[in-house]
Amino acid sequence: MATASNHAHFARRMDDFSRLLTFDALRRFVAVAEYGGFRQAARRLHIAQPSLSRSIQDLERRVGSRLFVRGGRGVTLTPVGAVLLKHAQVIYADMRRAADEIGSMRAEVRGELIVGINASLAPLFLPKVIAAFTAELPAVRVYMVETRVDHLLAGVAESEFEIALAPAPAQPLAPDLEAEHVGDFPYVVAARPDHPLAQGQDVAIEELWRHPWILPEPGTMAARRMDDLFLAAGGGYPPDGLFRTASSTLGKALARETGSLFVAPLLTLRSELAAGVFRVVRAPGLQLTHDVAIIRRSVESAAPATRIFASKVRAVAKALEADSQDFMAAVDPPRRPGPATT
Repeated sequence: MATASNHAHFARRMDDFSRLLTFDALRRFVAVAEYGGFRQAARRLHIAQPSLSRSIQDLERRVGSRLFVRGGRGVTLTPVGAVLLKHAQVIYADMRRAADEIGSMRAEVRGELIVGINASLAPLFLPKVIAAFTAELPAVRVYMVETRVDHLLAGVAESEFEIALAPAPAQPLAPDLEAEHVGDFPYVVAARPDHPLAQGQDVAIEELWRHPWILPEPGTMAARRMDDLFLAAGGGYPPDGLFRTASSTLGKALARETGSLFVAPLLTLRSELAAGVFRVVRAPGLQLTHDVAIIRRSVESAAPATRIFASKVRAVAKALEADSQDFMAAVDPPRRPGPATT
């Protein structure tokens, strides 16, 4: 049974903890943990590194335990630090959302919005979405974090990100998360204009793996889908001159220099296809699309800035879907008469 003494003890503990964990101390601790080092966190927070170090030392003194293990390559959390981070991220995210909602009541949304995004989507969406968002909410600072899909889902669940853009996840989401599908965007097989498969003919999938390729990095959504398609067709992988890279810029440069085939989102090749640097390879058996979803917590708990950002993503996705269809019709070469390549 609760007693007055128990209540007084709990009140003293809460009072001690509130003095211990000010919002500024919380913000600095979370930054060091997420960025894995004092230099990176200080740069992100726009403060001097010695000031940040003193703040963390003071926090460790008040907690009575080390929160980080310092090493030559940065810092790692101690067990006590890991427990504190788990709760601190939730508190910090709630405080940001509270600031956003209060700002909206004052007729101006302020604060910051941390968005997680899959690297393959960044060049497709970010420029147009950010331009539209900042035009409406110029007082909100937007921070973008590129990472893998599994990290995006975990980041939203743990309140590291308010919202994330990623391929629609195949696995069930946590009960408090939701995924809203906003569009499908085609990938194309492309090659230099002098490539024998880029002359306008339909190419059988068996012919594709007889040529050198530049493929997506293993573990990515595009790589998994390509692997499934190649295996379903009864083959393996291109046996000669195989490269894998996570960088679309490097992939295009390698394809340009080596004459290899490669696959990429259609809209990331606009300028090269329009200029004739690359051509689309007609491969009816290799139909790849990149589905895009908004990952976030329930709509009811979303802050105004998060809801507005999501609305800009929807609008951009709708426009890009229509644009990709029109562009594909413009750059897809006319089919050459004759049987498919086998």
